[in-house]
Amino acid sequence: MFKLIISSLWDFRKSWKNYLVFSLFYLLLSSYVLIPFLGYFLNRVLLLVSSGVLINSAAFSLLLDPRGIIGLIILSTLAVIFTVIQVGTYIVLAHKNNRNQAVLISEGFITSIVSIKRMLGLGALYLALLFFLILPIVNIPIMPEISEIIQFPQLLMDTLMGNIITRSLYFLLIALFIYLLLRLIFTLHEVLIEDQKVWTGMKNSFRLTRKISFNLLFKLLLMNLILFSLGALFFTLLSSITGLLDIQVNYILRNYLITLASLLTYIYSLLLIPLNIIFITKLYEQAKGETPREDRLKTHNLSFLANIEHKLFRLLKKKRILLPAMLFLSILATFFTGLFINQNTIYAGRDVAVISHRAIVQEEFENSLEGIRASMEADIDIIEFDVMMTEDQVIVLHHDRSLRRTFNLPYQVNDLTYEELQNLEIAPPEGFPDQDPFLPTLDDAMETASGDAHLLIDVKTNGDDEAFARELVDIIEYHGMEEQAYVQSFSNTFLSHVQEMNPEIITAQIMYYTLGDLTSLDVDYYTAHHGMLSQSFVRQARQDDKGIWVWTVNTEEAIREVLQYDIDGIITNQPLLVKEVLGRSVEEEEGEH
Repeated sequence: MFKLIISSLWDFRKSWKNYLVFSLFYLLLSSYVLIPFLGYFLNRVLLLVSSGVLINSAAFSLLLDPRGIIGLIILSTLAVIFTVIQVGTYIVLAHKNNRNQAVLISEGFITSIVSIKRMLGLGALYLALLFFLILPIVNIPIMPEISEIIQFPQLLMDTLMGNIITRSLYFLLIALFIYLLLRLIFTLHEVLIEDQKVWTGMKNSFRLTRKISFNLLFKLLLMNLILFSLGALFFTLLSSITGLLDIQVNYILRNYLITLASLLTYIYSLLLIPLNIIFITKLYEQAKGETPREDRLKTHNLSFLANIEHKLFRLLKKKRILLPAMLFLSILATFFTGLFINQNTIYAGRDVAVISHRAIVQEEFENSLEGIRASMEADIDIIEFDVMMTEDQVIVLHHDRSLRRTFNLPYQVNDLTYEELQNLEIAPPEGFPDQDPFLPTLDDAMETASGDAHLLIDVKTNGDDEAFARELVDIIEYHGMEEQAYVQSFSNTFLSHVQEMNPEIITAQIMYYTLGDLTSLDVDYYTAHHGMLSQSFVRQARQDDKGIWVWTVNTEEAIREVLQYDIDGIITNQPLLVKEVLGRSVEEEEGEH
C-alpha cells in the first residue's frame, strides 16, 4: 500500500503544473460562470414559488411545491454535471499519466464534457439525489462554492446535535452516505475509462468494491493522513522561522510569512483533490485486476484549445521567470491586502455594537427591568429584549409563548389578559428581582430606559401582525423613541407593517437560513445567526446597504470568529466579555463621558 502512495506522489510530481493550472482554471470558471449560473437558476425557481426569497423555516416550503422540487432536482443535476467535469478531468489526466501517455489539460476537460451524454438517465437522477442529500450535510471538498447555494441551516444542526437520539441518527446517516460514496467511488472511472453508461458504472463500482470497501476507506484515510502530516510539518517549519529572527524585523516578516503560509495552504488545498484522484485511479486499476489492460479511454479535444494550451506552456517554459514572478506579485499583493485588512479589522477599537441578549449582563433574570438597568449601568450599546402580546393586546416582556420554562406555569401568554397574568400565583424563580413586576410591559421597559439608551425589541408575533405592529409603533411614538428603539422579528410581514406605519423606525430581519435574493427584504438590518456568516453573505449585505447584527455569540472563541467579518453588532449573553475582546473597559468609557 505504501508503494501505491509513493507511486501516486511520484505521478503527481511529474505533472503537478498541469493539475495546479487546471485547479486554478476551474476555480475561476466556477466562481465567475458556473456558480453565478446556479444562483441565477435558483432565484428563478424561487420566483416561481415565492416572492424570490425564502427565509428561516419558510425555506423548507420549497419542498412542498412540485415546481420547487423539480427545480431542485434540475439544480442538483447541474451541480453533478459540473462536478463530473471537474473530477472527470482529473481522472483522465491521472489515467493517462499512469500509463505514461501524453495528455493535455484541454483534452481531459473536453473528454469529461463529452462523457456527460452517458450520464443522462435514471442513474444521473440517482447521483443528483445523492449529491443533493450529501452536500449540505457533509462538506465535500469538490466545488465548495456550491455549498454557498445549498447549505444546511446551522441552527438546525445545533438542534440536532443537542439531542442524543437525533445526534445518533445524524451520525448513522453520515455513515450510510460515506458507505454509499465508497461503493460508488469508481462510477466515473467506469463511465470515462470503460465507456459505460452511468447506471452500469454504478453497478460495476458496487461489484469492484464489494470486498474492499472498508479496506478502501482505510487506504484513503491513510493517504490523506500522510498528506496532512507532510503539509502540517512544512507549515510548522515555515512558521517557526520567525522565532529565529531578530525582534526588530520579526513583526513585518512574521506577517509576510503568515500570508505566504496562507497562500501556500490554499494552493495545497487545491492540489489535495487531484492527489486523491490519482490515488483512487491507481486503486481502480488494482481493483480491475487486469495487467496489462487495454486502454479503452478515447479522448477528445478542440484544436483551438490545444493550440492555446501549447502556446501557454511554451511561454512558461521559455520564460521560466514568468510563473515565479506571477506568484511573487500575487503573494506581494495578498500580503499588503492582508496587512491593510488586519490593520482595519483588528479586534481592539472596532466600531461594533455590544448588544445584551434578553437584557442580560451577568446573571440577571432574562427580559427584566433589572437587566435593563444593569445594561445601562454597564454602558451596553444596545439592550435587546423579547416582547409578545397578551389576549387584550398589552405588550409584555417575555421570550416563550408559554410560562412553563420561566415561571413553571402551564399557561400561554397570549391566552390570558394582562390582569389575569398579574393575578397568577407564582413562586418567584431563582434570580427573579423582587422589586420588578411580573411580566413588565413595554411601557415599563421604555420608562426604565428613558434617556440615551438604545433598545432592540425582538417581537414574537402571535398571528395578528397588523394589530401588534400598531400597538408597538404607538408605544414607541408615545415615548418619543423612534430613533432609539429598533424592531426585529422572524416575521417579515410584521416588519413590513412597522415600516408602513412609521418608516423612521429601524427594522431588522432575524434569520438563520435563507434561499434566494435578499434584496427583496425591505429592512435596515439583517440579524443573522452566527452560523450564517460568510464573506459572500456580508458582501451582499453591504452591497444592499444593510447592517448586520449577529446572534447569539457567547464564547471568546466565537466572538473572535465573528469579528473576522464586517459586522455592526453582536447579540450576546456575555456583553462584558465582548467589550473586553473589543478592548473597551468600563473605566475608559466612563472617562469619555
